[in-house]
Amino acid sequence: MVNHSSYIIIWIFFEINIYDNNGNATQDRTGMLFTYNQPNLPKTAIGGDLSISYRYDALGTKLKKHATVGGIVTEQDYIGGIEYSKVGSAASAIERIATQEGFLLNIDVTYS
Repeated sequence: MVNHSSYIIIWIFFEINIYDNNGNATQDRTGMLFTYNQPNLPKTAIGGDLSISYRYDALGTKLKKHATVGGIVTEQDYIGGIEYSKVGSAASAIERIATQEGFLLNIDVTYS
């Protein structure tokens, strides 16, 4: 008689997130670290080969996003409902325009 045993392997993933006193995540389960500015808006996200920072005006309106991922630097500027995108040393280009009905995306220099 042959004994066929079955094994059940149970993997338990603990999602450990660390929060500050305002309820903002300061570290997620992957080790990504987050910081916030005085008005409680995201300021930085750093982890692995990823680094993101945000800049706001005095009213909390987002002005800029600076990201480095795998050594590639990208910047987003937000000015009056228009988003400008820049990758590396290339010139900035309009990526998105907000309208009352929604938004227009730049797809090969055609807005739709």
